[in-house]
Amino acid sequence: MLKRMLAVTMIGAGGAFAQDVTPAVQPSNEPAVTPISSEPVVNAEDPDARKKRTEALLDDIEKADRAIKTLTAKVVYEKRFDLGGDTQTRWGRMIYTDDKMPDAERKRRFAVHFDRLRVGSRLEEERRSYLFDGVWFIEKRHNDSEISKWRMVREGEKIDPLRIGEGRMPIAIGQRKEDILARFMVESLDAEDGLATPEGEDDAPFALLRTHAAGTVQIKLVPIAGTEESRDLREVRLWYRKIEGATDGVTYLPVLAREVNRSLDVSTVRLGDVVANGEFDAADLDTTDPEGWKIDIRDLKGNALSAE
Repeated sequence: MLKRMLAVTMIGAGGAFAQDVTPAVQPSNEPAVTPISSEPVVNAEDPDARKKRTEALLDDIEKADRAIKTLTAKVVYEKRFDLGGDTQTRWGRMIYTDDKMPDAERKRRFAVHFDRLRVGSRLEEERRSYLFDGVWFIEKRHNDSEISKWRMVREGEKIDPLRIGEGRMPIAIGQRKEDILARFMVESLDAEDGLATPEGEDDAPFALLRTHAAGTVQIKLVPIAGTEESRDLREVRLWYRKIEGATDGVTYLPVLAREVNRSLDVSTVRLGDVVANGEFDAADLDTTDPEGWKIDIRDLKGNALSAE
């Protein structure tokens, strides 16, 4: 349900961090060409050894994630549609919190606040926020003073708002090894794998991604046949940067994610200035209804509960 809701709202709506520039992606005239390079990286490593190394990496990333209580970052979110080659790009920032109190229910919240949108070559100021407080998914359209709220869980239920495959904006936070292996075939790859510039494409956006991913570790996920994810996704790639000498247990941080769906649309999330366990403004997670705004509230099935 969360996955479908995010698809309707976020997509339908329209190292250090690499330079914040507008990616120069040109529409492709060859629909058969996928923006993700399928050229394999030659690796003679023994398959069993590679599997053990990959699972050890998943263990390390999950362990590092358990030490993250808050995470803030700049965000560049790009959605490229294979049909027609249209591209939408949003710039903003994200805030994530994970309350891990002893003997208390875990509460994970996140907010993404965008302030710029580019559709094709047109760049405009558009403030749009997406928030999840554990029960409600909320979209705020600041330019229009409108807010939409969807109840995502029944009383007593829990969902993971950042679980890979659940949302249309892949963010590699809070992923559990056991859950990943139950749903995906997994392999670890060199950082540059999948980021080669496809024939006939502009090199600039791919060079930007290669620079951003330099020195990271990459995990490629391919949905296992028969899983829910296999109906919608072709693959997901996640890049993490290892933090040498970390004293708080946060030894890996997410920096890049790419997701290719069955229609060959590509979603890319680039994180910059990533800070774990730092300070943040609590107002960024505020889900109260702004006074004077038009408000639409929906239940689990999408039925209107009220509109103001």
